[in-house]
Amino acid sequence: MQDQVGWDPIAINRQMPWQSRLFLFYLLFVIGVSLVRTASMVRHLWLLRSLSSLESRRTDESEPGTKFFRLYDACSAKLRSMERSVVLTFLLCVLMAADQTRAMLAGVALEKYTGIAYLSSSIAEVLAVFSIGVLVCTMLYAFCDFVQGALTRRRAAWKASLAGKEASA
Repeated sequence: MQDQVGWDPIAINRQMPWQSRLFLFYLLFVIGVSLVRTASMVRHLWLLRSLSSLESRRTDESEPGTKFFRLYDACSAKLRSMERSVVLTFLLCVLMAADQTRAMLAGVALEKYTGIAYLSSSIAEVLAVFSIGVLVCTMLYAFCDFVQGALTRRRAAWKASLAGKEASA
């Protein structure tokens, strides 16, 4: 029987660096917070929709739209906060990839012999963390885009209902 010499990925028991684990925990935290904020904004959007239809049927002129604009401003502020978290998450993602690449290249420089298996596994580890970070950024941006579109539609419906009320008066 002939022994085969090669790279066995199961034989390498390597832990993920603590920076990567901390970054993945941060990504889970950001996803959780963003889901809660998105649910809150969807609730605000639902209230804005019902307020828009109620205000258009209202006949008295006492403070038209104060509750609508209060909810609109709260939803808009949460949306801006989520957009800032997308930028922060992407910058941290790039920083993590750069730091891991630096550490990998420092390890390569210290080795007497560097095999293709070491290089490919190190690059794969860097790209795995980077791709997970980009995926989270994309997901957060999709949430922001969804809420921004709905918020714009609610504002347009509100303006249309006010214009219809003024035209009938």
